[in-house]
Amino acid sequence: MANRKVCVFVMFEKDGKRLTQAAKKLGNARIAPPPPGGVFYVRWYGGTRQRWKQVGSDTTAALTAQMRQEDVLALLAGINILLSLFWVTLPIIRFPLLSQDP
Repeated sequence: MANRKVCVFVMFEKDGKRLTQAAKKLGNARIAPPPPGGVFYVRWYGGTRQRWKQVGSDTTAALTAQMRQEDVLALLAGINILLSLFWVTLPIIRFPLLSQDP
């Protein structure tokens, strides 16, 4: 079975060292804002390799990127899923760009 799990991480600097940690959750559908200078990343597995994608410092953008990548992985695994209204509004030409980054 294909791995379809996508995690949100935050990278930031503290005392001159770059740190990475899982994004702190606030309830079921929210995450805490990153520390000053922090940036959100989403992580998933493409085959046996870890893939990382920077999504910015906005919490909404991070959660949206996580949901998008989960949908992409589900489609790549051949699973029929119901797409959210947000997906329906996206141009079809952009979909292949979301699949796998080199």
